[in-house]
Amino acid sequence: MPHLLIDIGNSFAKYTMYDAGKFSSVKKVTTNSLELNDNIALLLKESSVIPTGIILVSVANEKLTNNIIKSLESYFKLSVKNIETQASAFGVTCGYRDYEQLGNDRWVVMLGAFNSVDGKAKTIPMMIFDCGSVITVDVVNRSGMHVGGWMMPNTQLMASALEQKSEGIKLSLIKKELKAGVNNNKQKALDEIGRSTFECVELGHRLAVVGFIQQCMERAKKKLGIEPSYIFTGGGANEIKEMLDIDVELRSNLIFDGLKLFIE
Repeated sequence: MPHLLIDIGNSFAKYTMYDAGKFSSVKKVTTNSLELNDNIALLLKESSVIPTGIILVSVANEKLTNNIIKSLESYFKLSVKNIETQASAFGVTCGYRDYEQLGNDRWVVMLGAFNSVDGKAKTIPMMIFDCGSVITVDVVNRSGMHVGGWMMPNTQLMASALEQKSEGIKLSLIKKELKAGVNNNKQKALDEIGRSTFECVELGHRLAVVGFIQQCMERAKKKLGIEPSYIFTGGGANEIKEMLDIDVELRSNLIFDGLKLFIE
């Protein structure tokens, strides 16, 4: 039975249709109930598939989330299943002291990661790096226990904070340099030294991200007593993967693997 799966962030929403074991291409729109409905309607018209259920996960504020749910239910005449963090589900146990504090999206991503591996891959623990506006890291051991994790802002949020707290650094000037193509190289070596404000900010933030990830990996390995598998997901996963010199698994839409588990 076809199901509409929706991931609602603070700024953007992604959605896909899951039917007969396959996902349709993932679409991305601004988090707005009317725009979301219009775009989903277009998706249905193009695919000629009518969903029999709608499942979503949201990190947007409660008022916006409820407005979107009401709008979807009114538009599609279906009940929307809103997934929230639980103490345990689908073989995974939340490691937070208060499980309700764990972000709903992080929970669903963990469920998707743990339940999408089998055989030999499930004999070792995993680290899940979700690279969005905030980079989150979660460690799940081989028995499904969420050991815990770490969080940090991505490079865009760090640049924004730097601009707000420093009169001499303006993102508008940095963006102008970026638009002109000056030193705009995603593969720029991290051992280089910046020779402009843009390079100093860019390379500094990249070093912060890489250092954060490396430290998380080292500490998790020490805690677990074994090297885990490394799974990267989220919109910034590919860019961050390019900064690393280790083998990692890229799963760009892992959150939908988690949402499909809730199809009854």
